[in-house]
Amino acid sequence: TLINRSDAMNASANLAQSPMDVKREAAYRANNLGAALLEQYKAKDAVDSFALALQTKPDLLMARINLSIALFYLPDADGAKREAAKALGQDPHEPRAHYVLGLIARSQGDTDKAIAAFQEVLKVDADDVATNVNLGQLYAPPKKYAEARAAFTKALALVRYNQTAL
Repeated sequence: TLINRSDAMNASANLAQSPMDVKREAAYRANNLGAALLEQYKAKDAVDSFALALQTKPDLLMARINLSIALFYLPDADGAKREAAKALGQDPHEPRAHYVLGLIARSQGDTDKAIAAFQEVLKVDADDVATNVNLGQLYAPPKKYAEARAAFTKALALVRYNQTAL
């Protein structure tokens, strides 16, 4: 039988991969599929895909964070908190994990915890527009107008036509 050059190159590339490389690639594929499913608002399917990625590679931080986001959108706030906390166990400065915790606290009406979590995000990325908008929205109801204005002004400086910050 004839083997074309592409098939031969793929076969040799697969032979060169170690079992760890194959496992890592499978975890990344599962994570990427989960991200695509989440973008299609298929949170349950995304949760399953991120769980598979973590079953394959338990220390894959991006899959852990993505799992917490997908669980938040199910909604499963307790599961989302659990996974965000695990992500922070891997990297205490991971802004996306803090952001998810901020969203959870905000959705549960815990303004103080939400503000604290969003402030952790800004320690790592002061230019995060969504975090600044969330903080502005959280500061306004208790009449912390100076803080709200500062957060909204920062968001507008970063994205001039941000309708939420306007």
